[in-house]
Amino acid sequence: MKQKLLLFIALLSFGFSGVCQYTAIPDSNLELALAFFDDIPNDNQIPTATASAFTEVLNIENFDITDLSGIEAFDNITGIILGYNANLEFADFSVLPQLESISCESCSSLESIDVAGLFDLTDLYMPDAAINSLDLSSNFALQNLNVRANNLITLDLSLNINLVTLDAYNNGGGSSLILIDLRNGNNANITSFDTDFNGNLSCLFVDDPSAAYLSGWTIDAQTTLMNESSECTLSVSEVDNEIGFQVYPNPVSNNLNVRLNGNQTAQLEIYSVTGKLVHSSELLEGSNVINMSHLSGGIYMAKLFVDDHMEIKKLVIQ
Repeated sequence: MKQKLLLFIALLSFGFSGVCQYTAIPDSNLELALAFFDDIPNDNQIPTATASAFTEVLNIENFDITDLSGIEAFDNITGIILGYNANLEFADFSVLPQLESISCESCSSLESIDVAGLFDLTDLYMPDAAINSLDLSSNFALQNLNVRANNLITLDLSLNINLVTLDAYNNGGGSSLILIDLRNGNNANITSFDTDFNGNLSCLFVDDPSAAYLSGWTIDAQTTLMNESSECTLSVSEVDNEIGFQVYPNPVSNNLNVRLNGNQTAQLEIYSVTGKLVHSSELLEGSNVINMSHLSGGIYMAKLFVDDHMEIKKLVIQ
């Protein structure tokens, strides 16, 4: 009797271990895009083991995907192609640790991505998206970056020591990008560089502003090449003169006063030079006081939105 009981328990355990594990896919369009890996269509899940076993490039472009939840099951893919998913607003690629390439061409609503910890990422291709901030501080292997026609304000590439191509042409309709830090020790090896049609790009930090190879780079006439942070005055022109706002004192150490003129409300966003959003709040007409004491010293960008209008001002925190 005891032997039969033990045999029954062993068989029961084997049965449970053989049950297929599933990963939820809330977006039905994403499940459709992953049909090759699915066993039961339209049940909002896929077999986890099947997804994890795939080690190539995953192509799920042009499926009108809005939610990438569940993509983490593909934890061994080396690349992902997401182009032409026009309603996707956010993509967390940090859950795919083996990624070497990411392509998000014409994801016109894509405002934010997370690529933290992708140490093997060499190619990031995302022209004609809507990215307004980009943290590439952990992507040391990055070689090729295309952020043409996005909405970037600043771009910090100082830790991307293997970068060889950059296309940041025409961000924010030519008005949003105001600062790039490219002091990464690898400027001499850059084979293609284009930041043209960025009318407010005042400060471009490079390894050596007098280097001969810079003559092959495509930049706007008003962009100043420099090496020292103190050289960056960021005389930013107003993107739209219909908004009137002042920030003071500037530099600031504790409380920042933001005065909004006119009978209106506005959204204030403050970004670090790495492109990270560090503050967001609604402003009312008149004077608004914002505590900045929790932020470390450095250059920041204050971006103000009123309806379809926008202005950018440089902010220095001591």
